[in-house]
Amino acid sequence: MLIIRNWADFYDSAMGLGIDKTVVYDRTTQKFPSPSKINERSLSDLFDKLPPSREHHGWWIEGKVLLICGEAIPFIQIRHRDSMAKPNNFYSPEKAIDFIRANNIGTSMYWSFWRSHYVDSIKGIEHFFKDKEFSGLTKLHHIHKCPVILCYYETRDKNSITLNPNLKELGYQTQKDPYTLFQTIYMFISGVLGTPAKEPKPISDEIIAANHGLDGPYSFRNPPGKKRGRNR
Repeated sequence: MLIIRNWADFYDSAMGLGIDKTVVYDRTTQKFPSPSKINERSLSDLFDKLPPSREHHGWWIEGKVLLICGEAIPFIQIRHRDSMAKPNNFYSPEKAIDFIRANNIGTSMYWSFWRSHYVDSIKGIEHFFKDKEFSGLTKLHHIHKCPVILCYYETRDKNSITLNPNLKELGYQTQKDPYTLFQTIYMFISGVLGTPAKEPKPISDEIIAANHGLDGPYSFRNPPGKKRGRNR
């Protein structure tokens, strides 16, 4: 797989094993609004369930869904309001909860669920990771022809879709090794999303002649010593 990129990700090292230039991954990062209720009602409803960012005593807690090659992967992102450090990303409820407790991050004592998820409580985080309905977001792979997509709540009135986010910045290197992820994306683009069909090789005059019985010095004529007539 040949990656067209202007930034590096952790699985790029796998290209050192060889590049198949017939499969091209344009990894340009783009942003799109969430699906509209008019054209994509089912997808719009799923975006409405994504948890909004909540702040507790200087800590922001967000729940996002990463789509990678047909798999919907929820994760929690926690960052400090005054910190210049990168956000902390957690792909399991246990690790997110351990971090919250270790840093004495205040959370809501009460949890309720009606339509949207809220990840500012321990039960809310656990419930967010258990929701299997987010697998429906994988339809976006085919809509945008993209193997890696990030879905999250941006504001009260607008959700966001990011195509080709930097997986290293999202801490996904803790979930898969570079070679496995590279191969997964390669197979997904070439198989599920599909690549343009290769042009067929031109057929030589000799093959055309052979297919019409003109492949020898006698072609449709009888060889010497054989009588003309119908073969029995």
